[in-house]
Amino acid sequence: MEPDIEVTVRITNSNSTEIKINFEPWGDEYPLPAGDSVDVAVVGPNRGLLEMETDSDRATLYAWQGSVIRIFHGDQELGAGRWPRSRVPPLPKESN
Repeated sequence: MEPDIEVTVRITNSNSTEIKINFEPWGDEYPLPAGDSVDVAVVGPNRGLLEMETDSDRATLYAWQGSVIRIFHGDQELGAGRWPRSRVPPLPKESN
């Protein structure tokens, strides 16, 4: 088994209005005020791909299989203590 790696990205809202940030597949959603930012740390198996889709009022991040995320606003972890996030499950096998 390959060791886990950690990737951290900063997401900044450069819009003049608040946007929402969604984290999939967990379904977590957080508001991000204009001019503010969050740091997203993703830990998972090597060779993962962190994908992000954006539009005018939303950013959605998709973590890779086997990974888990932590979201920070400054020193505060968002969603901490509610429940531990599980790792992204494998995709179901296609049936023919």
